[in-house]
Amino acid sequence: MSNNRSLRFFVVLLFAAAASASLVLADVGALGQNANSSTTDDTTQSTGDVSGEQTDLSGTYTGMVTMTGGHDMTGQGTLTITGNTFTLAVDTMTHSGRIYAVTTRGYTGAALYFSDMQDPTTKTPVVANVRARKSGDRLTLTPVPGASTRLTFGTAARRGTRRRARRPAADTTMDANMNMSTNTATPPR
Repeated sequence: MSNNRSLRFFVVLLFAAAASASLVLADVGALGQNANSSTTDDTTQSTGDVSGEQTDLSGTYTGMVTMTGGHDMTGQGTLTITGNTFTLAVDTMTHSGRIYAVTTRGYTGAALYFSDMQDPTTKTPVVANVRARKSGDRLTLTPVPGASTRLTFGTAARRGTRRRARRPAADTTMDANMNMSTNTATPPR
Protein backbone atom coordinates (compact mmCIF):
# COMPACT_ATOMS: atom_id res chain seq x y z
CA MET A 1 0.00 0.00 0.00
CA SER A 2 1.40 3.39 -0.90
CA ASN A 3 2.12 6.01 1.73
CA ASN A 4 -0.72 8.25 0.47
CA ARG A 5 -3.24 5.39 0.68
CA SER A 6 -1.95 4.45 4.12
CA LEU A 7 -2.27 8.04 5.32
CA ARG A 8 -5.79 8.35 3.88
CA PHE A 9 -6.82 5.07 5.45
CA PHE A 10 -5.37 6.16 8.79
CA VAL A 11 -7.20 9.52 8.67
CA VAL A 12 -10.54 7.85 7.86
CA LEU A 13 -9.98 5.19 10.52
CA LEU A 14 -9.06 7.88 13.04
CA PHE A 15 -12.22 9.83 12.19
CA ALA A 16 -14.36 6.72 12.51
CA ALA A 17 -12.82 5.97 15.92
CA ALA A 18 -13.36 9.58 17.03
CA ALA A 19 -16.97 9.52 15.84
CA SER A 20 -17.53 6.24 17.68
CA ALA A 21 -15.98 7.62 20.85
CA SER A 22 -18.10 10.78 20.67
CA LEU A 23 -21.23 8.64 20.33
CA VAL A 24 -20.28 6.63 23.40
CA LEU A 25 -19.70 9.80 25.38
CA ALA A 26 -22.92 11.36 24.12
CA ASP A 27 -24.95 8.36 25.26
CA VAL A 28 -23.25 8.19 28.65
CA GLY A 29 -24.62 11.64 29.37
CA ALA A 30 -23.16 14.89 30.42
CA LEU A 31 -19.77 14.52 32.03
CA GLY A 32 -19.01 16.27 35.30
CA GLN A 33 -17.60 19.71 34.72
CA ASN A 34 -14.53 21.16 36.40
CA ALA A 35 -15.53 23.54 39.20
CA ASN A 36 -13.10 26.16 37.84
CA SER A 37 -14.63 26.26 34.38
CA SER A 38 -17.73 28.01 33.18
CA THR A 39 -20.73 26.32 31.61
CA THR A 40 -20.56 25.62 27.88
CA ASP A 41 -23.11 26.21 25.18
CA ASP A 42 -23.69 23.08 23.04
CA THR A 43 -24.56 25.21 20.00
CA THR A 44 -21.02 26.57 19.75
CA GLN A 45 -19.23 23.21 19.53
CA SER A 46 -16.55 23.04 16.87
CA THR A 47 -16.37 19.94 14.70
CA GLY A 48 -12.89 20.78 13.40
CA ASP A 49 -11.42 19.72 10.09
CA VAL A 50 -12.23 16.08 9.42
CA SER A 51 -10.46 16.07 6.04
CA GLY A 52 -13.46 14.76 4.17
CA GLU A 53 -17.14 15.26 3.66
CA GLN A 54 -20.00 13.51 5.40
CA THR A 55 -21.65 10.97 3.10
CA ASP A 56 -25.33 10.04 3.10
CA LEU A 57 -25.82 6.30 2.55
CA SER A 58 -29.62 6.47 2.95
CA GLY A 59 -31.60 3.65 1.38
CA THR A 60 -32.92 0.14 1.96
CA TYR A 61 -30.55 -2.66 0.98
CA THR A 62 -30.98 -6.44 1.04
CA GLY A 63 -28.01 -8.75 1.10
CA MET A 64 -25.82 -11.22 2.96
CA VAL A 65 -24.73 -10.15 6.47
CA THR A 66 -21.82 -11.56 8.45
CA MET A 67 -20.84 -10.07 11.78
CA THR A 68 -18.25 -11.40 14.23
CA GLY A 69 -16.75 -9.92 17.35
CA GLY A 70 -19.03 -8.38 19.96
CA HIS A 71 -22.14 -10.07 18.52
CA ASP A 72 -22.21 -12.82 15.89
CA MET A 73 -24.83 -13.03 13.16
CA THR A 74 -24.95 -14.50 9.68
CA GLY A 75 -27.70 -14.65 7.10
CA GLN A 76 -29.78 -12.78 4.59
CA GLY A 77 -30.64 -9.36 5.98
CA THR A 78 -32.08 -5.94 5.30
CA LEU A 79 -30.17 -2.77 6.13
CA THR A 80 -32.25 0.40 6.22
CA ILE A 81 -30.34 3.69 6.54
CA THR A 82 -32.14 7.00 7.05
CA GLY A 83 -29.79 9.94 7.52
CA ASN A 84 -27.47 8.91 10.33
CA THR A 85 -29.66 6.14 11.81
CA PHE A 86 -29.88 2.53 10.68
CA THR A 87 -31.81 -0.67 11.30
CA LEU A 88 -30.31 -4.08 10.50
CA ALA A 89 -32.70 -7.05 10.39
CA VAL A 90 -31.22 -10.55 10.03
CA ASP A 91 -33.53 -13.55 10.39
CA THR A 92 -35.39 -12.93 13.67
CA MET A 93 -32.90 -10.35 15.03
CA THR A 94 -33.30 -6.61 14.57
CA HIS A 95 -30.66 -4.14 15.71
CA SER A 96 -30.48 -0.38 15.33
CA GLY A 97 -28.14 2.49 15.96
CA ARG A 98 -26.32 5.36 14.34
CA ILE A 99 -24.08 5.43 11.30
CA TYR A 100 -21.49 8.03 10.38
CA ALA A 101 -19.85 7.92 6.96
CA VAL A 102 -17.12 10.19 5.61
CA THR A 103 -15.62 10.22 2.12
CA THR A 104 -12.02 11.32 1.61
CA ARG A 105 -10.51 11.14 -1.86
CA GLY A 106 -12.84 8.40 -3.04
CA TYR A 107 -12.59 6.26 0.12
CA THR A 108 -15.72 6.08 2.27
CA GLY A 109 -15.18 4.99 5.85
CA ALA A 110 -18.17 4.39 8.11
CA ALA A 111 -18.75 3.63 11.78
CA LEU A 112 -21.91 1.73 12.73
CA TYR A 113 -22.71 2.29 16.39
CA PHE A 114 -25.10 -0.42 17.67
CA SER A 115 -26.83 1.32 20.56
CA ASP A 116 -28.79 -1.83 21.48
CA MET A 117 -25.82 -4.25 21.71
CA GLN A 118 -23.03 -4.43 24.26
CA ASP A 119 -19.60 -6.04 23.83
CA PRO A 120 -19.46 -8.75 26.52
CA THR A 121 -15.74 -8.31 27.21
CA THR A 122 -15.51 -4.52 27.39
CA LYS A 123 -19.10 -3.76 28.48
CA THR A 124 -19.23 -0.98 25.87
CA PRO A 125 -21.59 -0.63 22.91
CA VAL A 126 -20.64 -2.56 19.77
CA VAL A 127 -19.08 -0.42 17.03
CA ALA A 128 -18.28 -1.77 13.55
CA ASN A 129 -15.82 0.24 11.45
CA VAL A 130 -16.21 -0.52 7.74
CA ARG A 131 -15.42 0.66 4.26
CA ALA A 132 -18.61 1.52 2.39
CA ARG A 133 -19.08 1.32 -1.36
CA LYS A 134 -22.36 2.51 -2.82
CA SER A 135 -23.21 2.11 -6.47
CA GLY A 136 -26.75 2.91 -7.54
CA ASP A 137 -29.07 0.89 -5.33
CA ARG A 138 -26.31 -1.46 -4.13
CA LEU A 139 -24.25 -1.12 -0.94
CA THR A 140 -21.21 -3.11 0.13
CA LEU A 141 -19.66 -2.89 3.60
CA THR A 142 -16.30 -4.52 4.34
CA PRO A 143 -14.45 -4.49 7.67
CA VAL A 144 -11.38 -2.33 8.07
CA PRO A 145 -8.14 -4.10 9.02
CA GLY A 146 -7.71 -4.54 12.75
CA ALA A 147 -11.37 -4.04 13.61
CA SER A 148 -12.49 -6.11 16.61
CA THR A 149 -16.08 -6.23 15.34
CA ARG A 150 -16.02 -7.39 11.72
CA LEU A 151 -19.15 -6.54 9.73
CA THR A 152 -19.57 -7.58 6.11
CA PHE A 153 -22.65 -6.71 4.08
CA GLY A 154 -23.18 -7.12 0.37
CA THR A 155 -26.15 -6.64 -1.87
CA ALA A 156 -26.54 -9.09 -4.69
CA ALA A 157 -25.48 -7.79 -8.06
CA ARG A 158 -28.07 -7.95 -10.78
CA ARG A 159 -26.98 -10.52 -13.26
CA GLY A 160 -28.82 -10.25 -16.54
CA THR A 161 -28.11 -12.33 -19.58
CA ARG A 162 -26.57 -10.50 -22.46
CA ARG A 163 -27.82 -11.67 -25.77
CA ARG A 164 -25.62 -11.58 -28.78
CA ALA A 165 -26.98 -10.05 -31.92
CA ARG A 166 -27.93 -12.82 -34.27
CA ARG A 167 -26.38 -12.82 -37.67
CA PRO A 168 -29.05 -12.90 -40.35
CA ALA A 169 -29.19 -16.13 -42.35
CA ALA A 170 -27.64 -16.03 -45.80
CA ASP A 171 -30.20 -15.44 -48.55
CA THR A 172 -29.83 -17.86 -51.43
CA THR A 173 -31.52 -17.24 -54.77
CA MET A 174 -31.55 -18.91 -58.17
CA ASP A 175 -30.80 -16.91 -61.25
CA ALA A 176 -32.16 -17.56 -64.74
CA ASN A 177 -29.37 -20.06 -65.58
CA MET A 178 -30.12 -22.16 -62.52
CA ASN A 179 -26.99 -20.96 -60.71
CA MET A 180 -27.27 -20.51 -57.00
CA SER A 181 -25.97 -17.23 -55.63
CA THR A 182 -25.59 -16.29 -52.00
CA ASN A 183 -26.33 -12.84 -50.73
CA THR A 184 -24.67 -12.36 -47.33
CA ALA A 185 -25.83 -9.59 -45.13
CA THR A 186 -23.37 -7.76 -42.91
CA PRO A 187 -24.06 -8.09 -39.19
CA PRO A 188 -25.30 -5.02 -37.34
CA ARG A 189 -22.71 -3.05 -35.39
